[in-house]
Amino acid sequence: MPECRITLSQTAIFLALAPKSNASYVAIDEALDDVREGRTIPVPMFLRDKNTSPVAGADGSGRMMRGRDGERYEYTHDSDQGVSGQDYLGVEKTYYRPTDAGAEKMLGERLREIKALRTRLRKAGRRRG
Repeated sequence: MPECRITLSQTAIFLALAPKSNASYVAIDEALDDVREGRTIPVPMFLRDKNTSPVAGADGSGRMMRGRDGERYEYTHDSDQGVSGQDYLGVEKTYYRPTDAGAEKMLGERLREIKALRTRLRKAGRRRG
């Protein structure tokens, strides 16, 4: 406690003074509604643990699904701009819609940059593949 009290105090003050928005609240509620209503899709193979991915044979024999051609995980930290073109959700859906207030304005700008970059990377990947 003694080591973190200043940081906790600064964080509490920052949050108390920050412009208020319910964008993240709305986003998590929409995501939870999708789960409750069964609007979910299977986790992409490249995100699954290789030991729990489905295998070809019912008896457990055969090739693991993860690691198949075209199913590789792209490690975002290895990319030049810290963004990959990989689709993690599998559907066109936006939960977080930042406002133009305070720091959310910058977050919204960054989110638009990331979406544009991912679109370019996906198109470039299709041309190569």
